[in-house]
Amino acid sequence: PTWDDLVLAMDEIHARLKSFGYVLERLSWNRLGDAWIQAWSHCSERLQDFQRSLKHHPDLFQLYQRLANSPIARHFTPARKRTLAKVLRQFRQNGLAHTAQADLKDLQLRIQGARDLFLEHLHEANKAWSQTFDDEARLSGLPSSFKQRMADQARMAGRKGWLLMLDEESFRLVTRYADDHALRKQIYVAFSTRASDQGPHAGVFDNGEVLAQLLRDRHEHATLLGYSNYAQMALEPEQAESPEQVLSFLQERLAQQRSVFARDTEQLEKFAATQGFSGLQPWDHQYLAEKLRRQTTGVSGQATSAWFELESTFAQLLLIARDLFGVNIVERQDVATWHPNVRLFEVR
Repeated sequence: PTWDDLVLAMDEIHARLKSFGYVLERLSWNRLGDAWIQAWSHCSERLQDFQRSLKHHPDLFQLYQRLANSPIARHFTPARKRTLAKVLRQFRQNGLAHTAQADLKDLQLRIQGARDLFLEHLHEANKAWSQTFDDEARLSGLPSSFKQRMADQARMAGRKGWLLMLDEESFRLVTRYADDHALRKQIYVAFSTRASDQGPHAGVFDNGEVLAQLLRDRHEHATLLGYSNYAQMALEPEQAESPEQVLSFLQERLAQQRSVFARDTEQLEKFAATQGFSGLQPWDHQYLAEKLRRQTTGVSGQATSAWFELESTFAQLLLIARDLFGVNIVERQDVATWHPNVRLFEVR
């Protein structure tokens, strides 16, 4: 085998599969009907099965070994040598050079199943929580564009008023801008306790045992391959020498920043007292930090966003792509999409 007909050819296959899977995954977030979810699950399982088959393919492993041991490989660039070493390491970590291949394969299936179940629980927990408002006063402080999105969501759900869903953007905007203290607390608690034994859906989608099983299976997988623990195995392709080195680095960074954190917290606590807050709660941090920033600089985050109107900003991004890389990105109007806000662009 050569670099082009093996490494580059396999890279092309992986890239196409990854791109296809990425598109399907993003679509699955928007198509919530049972038929779509079943179709996505079926395709996802087949995709994962095929990817697993490549990772456990003995003939592929032998081809990569032959290339790595060939005379031509001695003249490869350092980047190519590192790539080959990484691929061979992945094959070995998947058990192809180990006597207990069946046990390792079973463990990997269990690990993948736990990952999928964790994400499924998280997704279901997100969908399970929502709040409908018929009084716009409770939405005081929120950006008008976000309130419009909430109104659109309510209309699509057949409700009146404004519908608040549980997602990262909603969490960020509500905790940062909402004047309603109870609303900030409500979404903070709901978001921070998703898929756990706490919060508004305590125990319903609990990932506690899923995570515990995932830790046990990962540890067993690593020890079967001769590692002390999973962290040691995961760090092998990285620049860090050991898990202890990573922890030491993080602890040093924390020590360096501790005084900064303490100063910022003290400043925020003093500001909170001037705003009538009796104490600083987790759901108040971002809200008060935004108010303090606005008072100090005279500029709010919402005002900054207004300077970057979508169409003009997007047009400039397309020009940058053209001028820097010679790439033309053209909008296609002749392709149907699943939502009126979705736009399709073609790279030429």
